[in-house]
Amino acid sequence: MGGAMHGVGHSGNRGTKPQAAKSLAGILQPVDRGLGCADVLASLSKLTYQASPATPPPRKLASMKDLKLIALDPEDLRVLSCHLQDAVIRVEDMAYIRDEMRFAALASRFDWECAERTAGDYQRRRSGVRFERVTGAQVQGIDLQQKDAVLALLAITFEPAEVPSGTLTLHFAGGGAVRLQVECVEAELRDLGAAWSTSVKPKHASDESSTS
Repeated sequence: MGGAMHGVGHSGNRGTKPQAAKSLAGILQPVDRGLGCADVLASLSKLTYQASPATPPPRKLASMKDLKLIALDPEDLRVLSCHLQDAVIRVEDMAYIRDEMRFAALASRFDWECAERTAGDYQRRRSGVRFERVTGAQVQGIDLQQKDAVLALLAITFEPAEVPSGTLTLHFAGGGAVRLQVECVEAELRDLGAAWSTSVKPKHASDESSTS
């Protein structure tokens, strides 16, 4: 992913002016920005659900087990990325905790595993995701001042450098991205117990082309 990426507004549409990469250090610090979730994200086992205006009231779905995944190499990361495809994340629910070398976020992920078994009655689940051994973080195409802006995650990729280090990138709809320089791949995705039904299944361009 070279070059600057276009800005993303609240709707996720591309802007008209390119936006240079910005360092997340000091921008998404929980103390400076009042990100209450970030302190708890340092220990996902203590994370609790907090309702937001954009999120329906949650309910526990006993039919599904909470997901917990650990990624320690690029292949593991691809599995984690598949489960997080089309997850939505608010800007204020991301945090780079520099002193702890950690990037963490709260997400409402679409349950693709459940969608394969049901039709018309899908689920979203509240999840926490964290990346360890992070030495630097940059954001492109995302307005950090719009804290309530909702970003749609498309994929997470890893570009190796000197083994085992590299760049881990979170790609968002509209061209936004968060790039993490990491000493190695070390990530965790954990469902937090809150889940709700939705009738909307995310669609992709590839889905339309395959049915045409």
